[in-house]
Amino acid sequence: SCLLMLRTQAMAFTKLRHLACAAMLALTCLAAASAGQENIQQDQTMCDWDLYVQSKNGTRPWHGNEAHPTFFRGHHSAKGVVVCRAPKAGSLLIRSYTVAHAEGKPFKILENKAVATATDKVVSIDRLSRDEALEMLQSAEYTRVLFSRHPVDRIVSGYTYVMRYTGRKKDMGPRHFANWVVNELEPVYRGGTCTVDAQRYALKAAEQHFLPGQHCRCAIPCGVKWWVLRLEDHNVHEVLRSLVPDLPLPEDFSKLSAVRGQSHRSAENEVRALVNPAMLAYLNELTKVEQEVLGYRPFQL
Repeated sequence: SCLLMLRTQAMAFTKLRHLACAAMLALTCLAAASAGQENIQQDQTMCDWDLYVQSKNGTRPWHGNEAHPTFFRGHHSAKGVVVCRAPKAGSLLIRSYTVAHAEGKPFKILENKAVATATDKVVSIDRLSRDEALEMLQSAEYTRVLFSRHPVDRIVSGYTYVMRYTGRKKDMGPRHFANWVVNELEPVYRGGTCTVDAQRYALKAAEQHFLPGQHCRCAIPCGVKWWVLRLEDHNVHEVLRSLVPDLPLPEDFSKLSAVRGQSHRSAENEVRALVNPAMLAYLNELTKVEQEVLGYRPFQL
């Protein structure tokens, strides 16, 4: 697999002190894994760097929980590993790892509020100077990884989370979900078009759990290349352990992995409870562009 090849080559390159080569290999993996991204990225008018890095006058972009990538300094590649995260795609686990690594503390899953504050202080890319952040997002000396989740699955999970978070759990159901998709989600999702306004949804506390599409995050519309790893095929723990050798590990790795369910194979039941065949076809059509960019096939039950 691409990950296995990357890990093997990284070990060899490390011995030769040619770590930059490993970063280039990771980018090669991305080119193979996400063919079709170029079609989305051609329109640079959709790029607004100030959403992701400090402006030229030093103004920090509005912090929005998951809007900005996190990073591990100076390990697998010559300078470090940068991770694009999206809510409902293993983001809490990723942030917990980056905070533990940055602070040199044992790994533990942090609560949402605590991890947001800690991430903001130590590993959020928007805290860096504009030049350093741009280097992390553009230089081949950094390995950039994006963990993705099937768009249909992520939308359903995001809807469920927000309904519970906002105290509307009693309203949840197939009829309410269908109305929500048609009347609230579709008008702003807009078929996965990565407008600047769409990208700003990554800064909103509730909406960031299903908006924007994962292909519209982390400055992808600005041409930033990411090694896309689908959570259905890859385990966050294993990937990060391969890329960051001194990563703090959970005391009970197997138990945590099972509880967190990073493969999301169990999500089918959640989708089945809310989505009938007609709505599933509707969602697959709505997220067609995002699925193609990330290398997914239509979601099936």
